Order: sequence, then C-alpha cells, then structure tokens
Amino acid sequence: MRYISSVLLSTTARTTLPSRIGKRNRSMLNLSSSSSLSSLSPVLSYPSMLKKNHVILYPSTIQRLFSTKISPRSAAILERKTFWRELYHNGNDVFTLSDPNPNLMNYISKILPNEYLPFQTSSTIYTNEKFPKILVPGCGRDISMYWLAKQGIGVIGIDYIGEPLRIFSNDFGGLTPIEEEKQCTIYQITQYPKIILIHGDILDLDVPNIYGSELDCVWDRGSLTSIANEDRSQYIQQLYKSLRPNGKILLEYLCCNLPLDGALDETTVKNLLTNNGFTYETISRSNVRNLYPDFNPPGLSYLDEIVIIATKQEKK
Repeated sequence: MRYISSVLLSTTARTTLPSRIGKRNRSMLNLSSSSSLSSLSPVLSYPSMLKKNHVILYPSTIQRLFSTKISPRSAAILERKTFWRELYHNGNDVFTLSDPNPNLMNYISKILPNEYLPFQTSSTIYTNEKFPKILVPGCGRDISMYWLAKQGIGVIGIDYIGEPLRIFSNDFGGLTPIEEEKQCTIYQITQYPKIILIHGDILDLDVPNIYGSELDCVWDRGSLTSIANEDRSQYIQQLYKSLRPNGKILLEYLCCNLPLDGALDETTVKNLLTNNGFTYETISRSNVRNLYPDFNPPGLSYLDEIVIIATKQEKK
C-alpha cells in the first residue's frame, strides 16, 4: 500500500500550536453585538463568516471554479474547505476548548454499551483486545480525543481538513500513516495508537468498512451545526450506518430563538434524528447567554446549550 502524506499534514507545514481559546478564555474574543452566533463556541458556521461585518472575510472562489466547469455544489464544497483550512492554519478556531469537554466527561457513561460499564476514569478494565470505540466526526483538534484515549477508549476522529489533524498530532508524537484509500487517508497517533484519524469527508466514507467494525457511540460537538443544511440528513444517515445496534450519539449544540447562521432549532434536530432511525432524549439544557455578554443581537431572548442522547433503533 502506498503511503502519501497530505500537503496539509507535511512536515514543512507550521508546527507550532496556536493558542487554544475555549470557554475558559472567551474574554479574549471581544465579540461585538454585530457578531453572529457563528463566532461563538461551538457553532462556527462557514456562511456567516463571509459577511462583511466580520473580521474574517475570504474572497469567493466560486466564479473561478465555474470556469473549470465544476458543478456549483462542488464549488461550494471547495469554498467551504478553503475557509476551514485557513481558519485552523491561522489559529482562529475559537470554538476549540483548551480542556476535555465537560459534557463528554459527565455523560460518557450514558452512551457506552453495558459491557463496558461501570465507567471509571483511567479505567484498567479495557484491554488492547476489548475496548469501546467512539466516533468523533468533524473532530478538528479536539483535546477530548486525548482524554478518551487516556481512559482506554478507542477513538476514530474524522475531518475533511488535514490542518487540525496535524496540529493535534504535534502534541502526541506525530502521525503514523496506516493506509491510503481512494477517498481518505488513515493515520494513527504515534504515542496513542488507540486514536485513529481519518482525513476525509464522512459523507463519502463507509466507516465500519474502513475501521473493520461498527462503532459503539458517537461524540458530536459542532459537527452537525457546521454541515450544510442540505447535507444534514445524509450526515445522520452516515452516523446510523456507522453505529452498532442500539449505538448512541452524544450531541451538544447551541439553540436560540433567532434564525442565525449555524444555530440549530431544537425541533429541527429532533426531526433529523427521529426521521433517520434514532430516538431523541434531552439530558441537559442550560442558559449560556451570560457566558457571552457581548453577544446581544436585537430580538435575542435565549441562548441555550442543549445536550441530547440519540439511540439507534432497528428500522422497520
């Protein structure tokens, strides 16, 4: 098998980590009242960042792409990838937490299969042959993957942008290429071999075939919100195919009363899941408006962080 490192993952690329800005460093953001919800953790949305009232403004490449007879949809995908690549490269991923996500740590035991319970931090009950496996779509450089691996849990992180995978791996001994396939390249974290990183688009991948088995659960913090609205149903279907029977999704998202870019309406999320073979259970809802005092667009009445568990059901 031929191993080819992506240009974005090459050793000639920038090797220093940008400062990690998360919930505990939100004062550094200095958000103005004109900022959209996409500037906030974890709902960072591509379209909103193209608005003229944002600090980050990228010129459109769609017209140039059209000249090569590329489809409008393909052009939009390339435009989106360019945005995310530059965002990570310039250290503007303000949604990335500096510590493992507290919701994941609090609720991990609710999504693990019974054979892996009771869950204990730094558990030694998992072996190299028998351990739970969690899928992290749109993983970016989420430090929670490291925390999961430290607990003995197998992690499969997927991102269609290589830059955050390279940045994440710099802290843990770099990447070891495992296999290159037509639609993705598969890497292993050198110091933590239970972390598998896949550079590819989850919408195009057969994850169980790539990994060798169905997965036990999914951790989604911001992946669903960052996917284009027209692709969200397909995304949920991909998660369904990736999970074992009764597998569970732990999903965290922000919800508000305004139709802002990147915001998810609670009813929309529930319908997306229940229409694609999952149950929907809210396990936490908290008002986080006070955490973003500078974010106050006209008409905003609430800004809630919602955590839900969706369980895979057998389709009739």
